[in-house]
Amino acid sequence: MKKYSFIINPISGVSRKKNIPALIESLFKNAGVEFKILFTERAGHAIELARSEAEKNTDVVVAVGGDGTLNEIAQGLGGTKTTLGIIPLGSGNGLARHLKISLNPSKALQQLLIGKTISMDAGMLNEHLFLSNAGVGFTGEVIHSFHGNRMRGFYAYAWYVFRDFLRHKPGLMQVESEGKMQKGQFAFVNVFNASQFGYNVTLTPEASVQDGLLEALCLPYKNRIQFGTALSLTALSRGRMSRRFFQNIKSAETIVCFNGKILAHIDGDPIIIESRAHFKILSGYLNVVVPK
Repeated sequence: MKKYSFIINPISGVSRKKNIPALIESLFKNAGVEFKILFTERAGHAIELARSEAEKNTDVVVAVGGDGTLNEIAQGLGGTKTTLGIIPLGSGNGLARHLKISLNPSKALQQLLIGKTISMDAGMLNEHLFLSNAGVGFTGEVIHSFHGNRMRGFYAYAWYVFRDFLRHKPGLMQVESEGKMQKGQFAFVNVFNASQFGYNVTLTPEASVQDGLLEALCLPYKNRIQFGTALSLTALSRGRMSRRFFQNIKSAETIVCFNGKILAHIDGDPIIIESRAHFKILSGYLNVVVPK
């Protein structure tokens, strides 16, 4: 009998999760599978729970939460035979949107039971794993602002984008990839494994979690008008106009060097790194259930 373990982060994102255990019970009790529900209690706890479930040969460990919860559970499952399932209840839900997983919990649970399993890539930024995207510079600044305040949801995120756009000061960076090097002022370098940034914002529509490559968007900074135009038109066109403004690099590895510390993010969680950002692909890192 197939075994499922649900790991719920009770505080991620904007969705309330009080009804989720009862919903799981109602949909899975007659599905001919074994299942149990676990709750995270602290940062990093989902890694421990997922690793423990994989050691018990659980077939599917389901992340119930946002991209941060997914990231932790993936760390626990990487390199094992246990498959990742996703019930997206976070704020941005970038990976779930990319994989076409329903944002409706009932539909997502049904997709979990009848879906198919694929092998997907992941990425690394220095020692940090990411599934969807990671970046340094302006994108990192926005994520730090977002997590440093209580407001959540798309409009809160849009407000921090606008506020940090007015405050942003570009940095001198050196970008190396595919044997080529470029140096100059960049507003940000953001690297995508999946096409979604979150909140249905797509900057790299051709990004794939199965092609063994990462897609880096590097935005050279000329002035604030150029910066704002690049951001708005690329977002509004769902990435179709990105090549007019960005330097797009598809490769297995990109290195960004800079002076001092810089604000960065992995899958929408804030981090701070120093001197060097090394992005690289982890091909076929884990299996995940997706809709048929």
